[in-house]
This record gives sequence, C-alpha cells and structure tokens, in this order.
Amino acid sequence: AIFTGLSLLAAAQFSMGAWVPTFFIRVHGWTQAEVGSAYGLLFLLCGTSGVISGGWIANWLHARGYRDANLRAPMVAAILALPFAVLFPLVTSAAASFALIAPLMFLGTIPFGAGTAVIPMVAPSQFRAQLVAIYLLIANFLGQAGGPWFVALWTDKVFGDPAAVGYSLLMTVGALLAAGAGLLLLGLAPLRRLLGNESSDARL
Repeated sequence: AIFTGLSLLAAAQFSMGAWVPTFFIRVHGWTQAEVGSAYGLLFLLCGTSGVISGGWIANWLHARGYRDANLRAPMVAAILALPFAVLFPLVTSAAASFALIAPLMFLGTIPFGAGTAVIPMVAPSQFRAQLVAIYLLIANFLGQAGGPWFVALWTDKVFGDPAAVGYSLLMTVGALLAAGAGLLLLGLAPLRRLLGNESSDARL
C-alpha cells in the first residue's frame, strides 16, 4: 500500500506534468510560451499548497482519532481528484479545461505531503533512511518513467493519433488514481493494527 499505492499516485502527477502542456498545444492551440507560463504558475500555486495541505489534513485527522490518517488523506484526495481527471480532457473550452486542472493538481499533490511521512511512523529507527530511499526509488521509477510512458503508449499504439493525447491522459491518470486509492484502502486496516489501534477499525 505504501510503496506501490503512493507511487501510482505519484505516477498520475508525473503524467500530468509531462503531457498536459502538450495537450493544450495540440488540442487547444496554445503556444509553448502560453502554456509554460500558465501551467507553471498553476503548478507553483496548487502543487505547493497541495503538498503542504496534505500534512495539515493528516495531522487534523490524526488528532481526531484516525491513526491511519497518513494513508486516509491521500486515498480520499485521489478519489476526489478522479472526476476532474475525467472531465478536463473532455470539455471543449480551453479555459474550462485549465480550471479543472487546478483542483486536480491540488488534490493530486496531497499524497506527497502526507503519504511519505507514514514510513518513519512504521519503520524501525535503524531502517527509516533505507526504507524512505527505497520508496523514492520505486516512486521515481513508476512515476517519472512509467506514468508518462503509458500516456505515450495510449496515444501512439491505441489511439494512433497525436491529437488524442487528452484521451490518453484521461485513461492513464484516471486508472492510476483509482488503482492507487484502491491500494491505500487495502492498507488502512493493517496500518491501524501496526500502530496498535485496532479498535479504530470501526471508523472505516
């Protein structure tokens, strides 16, 4: 749940970062300068606030008795992000599409703040550094290499049309968010047991 589930959510964001600019250029006719300045500003605002908010939300849930908060917050965020991942490539208006990406990016970066912090919570102190390093290796391998590659695969091999990159983003990002949320759901109860709070299972 921790290594693979969070890595799949990371892959969704890396897919967006790699192909959303191309989507606006190919589908909506934006220039590289236009999409670079607009998307860069959006990433700065929504991405940064999402990472920071992830830690705050996890702490807020933890204070209310949810010992699984560091997985619960990313799971809920991924589920809430799904409709935006489906809608933004489908709307015909470039402005509407760009507006839908804002909450998608905010929700999609919440796991980066809350999720990684769960590793030191469950790992023995002598293994924390190694386990965080292993997680980052897996997340970068699946995320930076796998996520964008799947978008390209859908575009070239399935749709066979460069202009279909939006549908490829829909399929890839949607599938990664759903799969990542599903794995995190499976990890909630084991995390609670590991943290010694099996009585909180009823909160699910």
